[in-house]
Amino acid sequence: MVALRTSAAEPVKVKKFAHALLFLAVLIFTGCARQPDEQLLRETIDQMQQAGEARDIGGVLEHVADDFAGQRASMTRDQLRGYLLAMRMRTTQIGITRTHLDIMINGTQAKAEISFLVTDGGQILPTTGQYVRATTAWRFDGAWKLTNSDWSEGLTE
Repeated sequence: MVALRTSAAEPVKVKKFAHALLFLAVLIFTGCARQPDEQLLRETIDQMQQAGEARDIGGVLEHVADDFAGQRASMTRDQLRGYLLAMRMRTTQIGITRTHLDIMINGTQAKAEISFLVTDGGQILPTTGQYVRATTAWRFDGAWKLTNSDWSEGLTE
């Protein structure tokens, strides 16, 4: 057991110690609360791209919100799963080369303009390719989730 000393200076030391503990707790909790930032969203998009190239539908969908609405709200998350499955079934190998990424974050919401080239097949050179432009919306709730995506194929505006 530790003997406690009492003196006029003791309340000041205890108060300083309490303030130091409070400051430390604030540092720990603010450090643990990950803020939505552009780098984290870029990493999420990279992970989706890698999953797409690996033809891993689950890896893509883990970043898609349950309330996803794509192609002007005509595609649900389940329909997106079916679309990705159809693409996987008709391709032997998928390559995705991102050519543009512009991210705008506003609190826990973000928009990203993405352009990429999707290629299929070929051991050395792809047999087919399609240029795609996508406008995407994201929500941060512990992780970035894709909530909306409208895309068009081809080089036209």
